Amino acid sequence: MDLNVLAAHELPVALRALHGVVASNGTVTPAELRFLEVIAELHGAAVDVRQLVPIDPVEVARAITDPHRRKRVVQLALVASMVEGEVAEVGDEAVRALACALEVDDRGLAVIH
Repeated sequence: MDLNVLAAHELPVALRALHGVVASNGTVTPAELRFLEVIAELHGAAVDVRQLVPIDPVEVARAITDPHRRKRVVQLALVASMVEGEVAEVGDEAVRALACALEVDDRGLAVIH
């Protein structure tokens, strides 16, 4: 999977979406924060991920329109939901809501469900 796929203006939106996924259970762990930092670093950006606020999936869909990039955001969300191992039901729901808004049907959705 190519991880450095987002345009500079899409990266903050994607990071906020991923933050929403990891925060869906009410906590964000150091490992989850590090995952978000790595995604930013892979895109050549330094971001204080502790300052990210979740974003509505519909807003993500408005900002990221390219189908390939949308698919990658969903795949990154799948990985983000599994950083701590077991995927909570709210994590599954958060990833599914994002995938639905982005109109992405990825096989990985079945894995986390």
